[in-house]
Amino acid sequence: MIKTPQTARAAQPTKINSFRVKRAERAADPIDTAVCASSRELPRLFTPVEVAEQLGVARRTLDRWRLTGEGPAFVKLSAQTVRYTADAVSRFVTERLKANTAQ
Repeated sequence: MIKTPQTARAAQPTKINSFRVKRAERAADPIDTAVCASSRELPRLFTPVEVAEQLGVARRTLDRWRLTGEGPAFVKLSAQTVRYTADAVSRFVTERLKANTAQ
């Protein structure tokens, strides 16, 4: 079979547009999802003190969880300003539901 430019092109693997892949990966990010859920309204953001009270832990525990990656997803607004979305805190609690102590 003689390869013409059209058949040679068809035999090559198709390239995926990296921009589209990166955009799809960003859409899966929970913080992007929470912020983009409503284009007119941003979600309410809670302070670490408010979240600590809700969870019944010390604020320093939340600080440690942020450092180790154990706690709820957070929004870092500046170098010293951290906030949490209600969805992130709810998801954190839901993921830790257990039926018995052996789990």
